[in-house]
Amino acid sequence: MEKQTFIVYDGTETILRSWAKDLMTLLILAACVYISQGSKWWTIVVTVMVLIFLAGNIPSRRRRVFHSRAELIGWAIDRKGE
Repeated sequence: MEKQTFIVYDGTETILRSWAKDLMTLLILAACVYISQGSKWWTIVVTVMVLIFLAGNIPSRRRRVFHSRAELIGWAIDRKGE
């Protein structure tokens, strides 16, 4: 029997809102780099922060994968209670 996989996309946050939030974060980090001109230590710290931010956005927070119908139903019931 073939194993079923269910993929659900969380639509509570619009793409435009997500992009705006990400843009603001990157602008703040870019301002930190601009302000820290001449400070190699702070530039390295901000660069690491940017890399962590980008790595955190690679896996989609809007996508949920379930491997059984019971798992999906359990998640839906929990979401209904929120």
